[in-house]
Amino acid sequence: MGGGDANSVPDRGVLERLIAQRAVEPVFQPIIGIERSAIAAYETLTRPSDHSGFPDADRLFDAAERHGLLWELEEVTRARALAAASEWEPDVLLFLNCSPQVFADPRFADNVLESVHRVPGLAPGRVVLEITERSEQQYTDSLATQVDRLKALGFQIAIDDVGAGTSGLNRIMRLQPQWLKLDRDLIRGIDHDRVRQNLVRFLLHFARLSRVRVVAEGVESHEELATVIDLGVSHAQGFVLARPGTRAQELSEGVLDVLRRRSTRGPRARRGASETRVIDHLRSARVERADTPAGLVPYDPDCTGVVVQDGNRLVGWCWRTRLEACPDTCTPLRDLVEPNVAYISPDSTLADAYDLALSRGEEETAPLVVIEGGRVLGVISSKSLLGTAIDFIREQSTRRAPLTGLPGRVLADEHLARAITAQRAGGPSLDVAIIDLRHFFDYNAVYGYDLGDQLLMDLAQALADELPDAFLAHLGGDHFLLSAPAGLLLARLPDLAPRLEAVLDSYSGTAPMGLPNPEDLRDDLAVRVVLLRDATGWAASPRQVHAEAGRLRAQGRPTRSLGSRCLVIESDRDVARRQSA
Repeated sequence: MGGGDANSVPDRGVLERLIAQRAVEPVFQPIIGIERSAIAAYETLTRPSDHSGFPDADRLFDAAERHGLLWELEEVTRARALAAASEWEPDVLLFLNCSPQVFADPRFADNVLESVHRVPGLAPGRVVLEITERSEQQYTDSLATQVDRLKALGFQIAIDDVGAGTSGLNRIMRLQPQWLKLDRDLIRGIDHDRVRQNLVRFLLHFARLSRVRVVAEGVESHEELATVIDLGVSHAQGFVLARPGTRAQELSEGVLDVLRRRSTRGPRARRGASETRVIDHLRSARVERADTPAGLVPYDPDCTGVVVQDGNRLVGWCWRTRLEACPDTCTPLRDLVEPNVAYISPDSTLADAYDLALSRGEEETAPLVVIEGGRVLGVISSKSLLGTAIDFIREQSTRRAPLTGLPGRVLADEHLARAITAQRAGGPSLDVAIIDLRHFFDYNAVYGYDLGDQLLMDLAQALADELPDAFLAHLGGDHFLLSAPAGLLLARLPDLAPRLEAVLDSYSGTAPMGLPNPEDLRDDLAVRVVLLRDATGWAASPRQVHAEAGRLRAQGRPTRSLGSRCLVIESDRDVARRQSA
């Protein structure tokens, strides 16, 4: 610090020398694309060089702001970062932090564009400019002007630290970014904080409807990572994934294992007919460059239009009728497109596609464009979405549980019937468990169906997580059915019980305002497991399985307790078998 104490600010001359010598080094922290389990982008962070007079980046930028040299400093750091990104893969993005003062400067858009053009192989569509949400409100109007200019030039915009400030929603509405980066304080401890989880759910629903991608920042544990994946966050960043460093970074096997396991077991993989992914319903699409003259697009009577791109950036959709009506065949496609076309990833569900389509204005009729890593895979038309929606409604009403998306009573009975028939032919024996919640009706009456529904969804998630190899169905209300090879359910109950009790405990914290304390129901609400061993061996039909479960449940005599809130009921025959063993 040039001989001063740790809190002193170096004089202007020290800072000017640093800027003139470009004495800063860029470091890169990966941003992970969860669906692909791969690095999708890098955020560039600045470190002052040794002997520069500054111990860290915070002191450096504070000094630049105090001495009025923020523009000059950021121009240097931005140039160093852009130069480092020149050799990356074309679908890897670069996130650049920009202070609101510099971003709002009228010179900023032209300066950034010029800097990008100086780097071979780099295009504006690969650069995401971050604006911190904690920035002063006075810059909002100027920021909005610059954001519009930069978007028109092909850059992407992100708002950083979402959830940390009071003016966040207003700023999001004014700037309409393509990315939201959730503040690390919102992610810290999210695995055991229901309030944080619900706030992220709200932001994710908004993001889906607004065609915005979300990054969870500050993910520092595998438990936090698993939770944000289950909630449906598309991108994550944090020390558990990778620390700031060089560009030559790879994800650890432990992180890859969490990404792969959770991405196939979270809400996206369990929402009934919405298990059907977008990729299963897309049709091919012609893709043309933005500068292609209208007269050079081949005529195809079966093609309703073309997707127009500038590099990896989606420019819009151009209808065939617009091409045919264009009087000047030299007109570039960028001048004929329907802008702001919605895009969606191939691993998104049909439910996501419906939400996205419904969020558009009535005049927006272009198809949804399906994109992965900057590559157009195809499109989904409004007519196709309508047809799949009708099929979805039919399936949901008869075969799937609307709340959890799990197989419903019809599919459960079909599964049991097949298993009974298979065992008659020498196939394996299956055990069956019918699970419900004692006093769930009373809980709903006190706390409302919204909270009760969330409890059931979390219970279903716990069952799916702990017994991934079992068949799981939602019979309706608070009743679930599990079936698994003989002995598996009995062996896994001691491990399953603590997870189920943890779910109940999470709903026994703070009561909603004005409602009784959940402690009043703590001793009553419990998981009840009716265990039917070798059910497919002794039952002649699914109806007999349900009848026996109902009889045992009516007796109400638990044969054992696993913890304080997990009760197991077995038949006398099964109890005798267990005791003799």
